[in-house]
Amino acid sequence: MLGIYLAMLDNPEEESKFEELYNQFKPTLITVAHQILDDIDLAEDAVHDAFLSLARNMNKISGRKCIQIRNYLIIIVRNASRRIYNKRKKEVCIEEIEDNIPDLQNIEIDTEDKVAQQKLMTLIKTLDEKYADVLILKYFYDLPDKEIARSLGISLENAKIRLYRGKAMIKNKLSEVESYDGQTV
Repeated sequence: MLGIYLAMLDNPEEESKFEELYNQFKPTLITVAHQILDDIDLAEDAVHDAFLSLARNMNKISGRKCIQIRNYLIIIVRNASRRIYNKRKKEVCIEEIEDNIPDLQNIEIDTEDKVAQQKLMTLIKTLDEKYADVLILKYFYDLPDKEIARSLGISLENAKIRLYRGKAMIKNKLSEVESYDGQTV
């Protein structure tokens, strides 16, 4: 299976890095997927989806710290596992999507301001996972909406809705903190 992923990569450095990540994180990802699916074969399918996503995005991930790549893979495998679980149980949940979604001002992250970035990450982690995952992939991994949708196995419209709702939740939490502290955040 590793050969398939390596064939997707552009250069020997990426191949070497991918192989290292594959060997390092595959057992952890299998465990995460198995906890959700309770089926080792289905868990391997979810891990396969995660490594395909990593291979497609290797050029964006290559400069990241090992823990960031691990977190990225866990988000992907967790969502792939849920998708497989829901498909297997034939539980389909369809959200109503509005045609005209008002665009909130983007939440900008100043990479030099690590304290603000950490506070934002703490707020994001308080959200429901489906909103937190898209915000993390968007603002901490710089993935475009289309790639977020593909990585999480959801429609582009659903990804946009989750981004919109997640940003609105963060905005509300920030205003709550601001009113509580009596300061501007």
